[in-house]
Order: sequence, then structure tokens, then C-alpha cells
Amino acid sequence: MSKLKIDRDIILHPVEELKDIIDVSEFNYIRFKKKYNLKNISDKMMVKDVNNHLNFRRNKMEEFTFNEKITNLKTIHWESGQLMTTISTLDEFPATFQIGADMDLFNIKPNNRYQIRVKVSNDKTIADPILVHVSNAYIPRERFTTFDGDYGIANGSFVFSITTEFAGNYRISFELYDNGNNKRLDSVEQFIHVSKR
Repeated sequence: MSKLKIDRDIILHPVEELKDIIDVSEFNYIRFKKKYNLKNISDKMMVKDVNNHLNFRRNKMEEFTFNEKITNLKTIHWESGQLMTTISTLDEFPATFQIGADMDLFNIKPNNRYQIRVKVSNDKTIADPILVHVSNAYIPRERFTTFDGDYGIANGSFVFSITTEFAGNYRISFELYDNGNNKRLDSVEQFIHVSKR
């Protein structure tokens, strides 16, 4: 076994133990090098790699939050009243039909200006998704189903139209925006395959 492989194992073994026990934001690679007596250049490079990996994990954890999410999304074929399935059939193309969307808004702020934006794209064109619907969501505190601190859970529904130009795969994106800051907070996607009867 090469010295580099042995050194890497010596460095990675303590880090594997530490990263599950300590908060990655507490990791300090200089203290780590001193503690494990890591002195040569390859040791330093490997420790820096580990530090970069932990910084990446730290940044991902900071990005994730349980607040302001779309959940429990159901789409309903408006004409039939049936839940949308992954495969739909139509008599002809192009065709326009209505879809009802019912969703929970998870841990949102009351009396805040939110928007749900619906975009559609397909697998036949390279074009950007087309914005097909915008719903404003300004929900007063008394309409929330549950509340915890400054955030609560509410339900919302709306109807939008989609035009399918041809048979194929379509992606429907539901995006939650903080309308005051024009900041996208969450996105949920559904995929359908549309074919001719």
C-alpha cells in the first residue's frame, strides 16, 4: 500500500468520525492538522480537500430550510374531476385543457405577498418554460390550519390552462415566490406524457 493511500486513510478516518459528531461549521483545518500532526504537502492538500468538502456541506445546509415550501400538491383534470395521471390521452393536437391545482403552503408567513407561478415546457423544444399562470397568495393568519411562531400552514387551490402542441413529455413547474422581493422560495415539478387516443 502506498504512503499516500495510508496518509489519506489516516486523515479521512478521523474526519469521518468528526463530521458526524460535530457541526461542520466548527471544523477548523489548521487545528485538525495540528491535532493529527499532519505536516507534509500531501497531508496539507488532503486536509484542504476535506475542508472544501465540509464547506460545501455547510453551504448546502445553510441553503435548506423548512420554511416557505410547496407540499401535498395534487393536480386534477378540471373537466373530468379526476386526479391527473402520468399518462394522458387527447383526441387531437394542439389541445388546450384546464388543470386544477391544490396544494399546501408549508411554513409561510401570514399577510405576506406570495405568488405561485406555473410554467410548462416539453421535450421537443429547447425553449425556456412558458409562464402559463400566476396566482397571488396573500393569506391572513385566521385562514391558516396551524401556526408555530411566525410561520404557519395554509391550503390553496386554483385552475390554469395548458396547451399541448403535440404528443410527448411535458413538465409543469409550480414555483413559490416572495413577490415583495421577487425571490423564488421553492419549486415543485410534475411530469406528464400526453399521447393521441
